[in-house]
Amino acid sequence: MSHPAKPQPRLLIYTGDNCPYCRQLKQFLQQLGRPYQERNIQRSASAAAEYRQLGLRGIPVLLLGKQIIPGFQPERIRKALGLGEKAKPGARPSRVGGSNKKGA
Repeated sequence: MSHPAKPQPRLLIYTGDNCPYCRQLKQFLQQLGRPYQERNIQRSASAAAEYRQLGLRGIPVLLLGKQIIPGFQPERIRKALGLGEKAKPGARPSRVGGSNKKGA
């Protein structure tokens, strides 16, 4: 008996211009074959308003379903997508880029 495929969570990323971590995040998601919706907070007033309403700080920010992943954190993204981590055992997860903490 086969089970229906589990629906994949929607991926939404908040980005900006001239952001190297934003480019890395988009490239990473493309390599994983995961479609995403991009909202550039510097080019779209409505994207900037959504971003502020969510209380986010720093870019990029990935919204994966109801999870918020600030910065570019490949290991955390893999784990959230159910792909497992590729980090060495005992290695600390890397985190580069933005933060969603106020005052950061």
